[in-house]
Amino acid sequence: MVLDVLRGYVQVANGLGDVAVARARELAEALTSQSVEVSATTQEQVQTLTDEILETSRTNRDLLTGLIRTEVDRAVGRMGFVREEELAAVRKHVQRLEDQLRKEQQRALEIAKEAAECAVREAKEQKARADASAEEARKAMRQVEEEGTRRSQLFANMSHDLRTPMAGILGLVDLMRET
Repeated sequence: MVLDVLRGYVQVANGLGDVAVARARELAEALTSQSVEVSATTQEQVQTLTDEILETSRTNRDLLTGLIRTEVDRAVGRMGFVREEELAAVRKHVQRLEDQLRKEQQRALEIAKEAAECAVREAKEQKARADASAEEARKAMRQVEEEGTRRSQLFANMSHDLRTPMAGILGLVDLMRET
């Protein structure tokens, strides 16, 4: 219903110019077709009048078009509709935001990749340090075990070396007591 009314306004606005032009042409043809001798001043007056009619027609059409646009904008605003220009501007803004979002996502992905690569490098370095520390700990453990074995052998040898002469001394002491 509203669209039909709007179409009617637009047709009226466009029709005014066409009707005025057609009427001016008819008058000009009627004047030239008459066998009346037309003076130069009369021709200028007719031309001036025709120009004024056409200019008035254009002005009226522009004013009517502006009035219709104003009324349409008000009606659209009351109904909550969005004009095509506003919709295009919103679409352009949404496109810019989507492009910006894609760029930021790409940037975040690159940063995440760099962070992951750095973390992997750090983990490898820590593992290498831990492996080196574990190897050092194994070597130290072997050394401790070897030293413990050597100490046990030393004590066993010392014990044997001390017991043998001691046994002899004690044996002699016993013999002396008995005698």
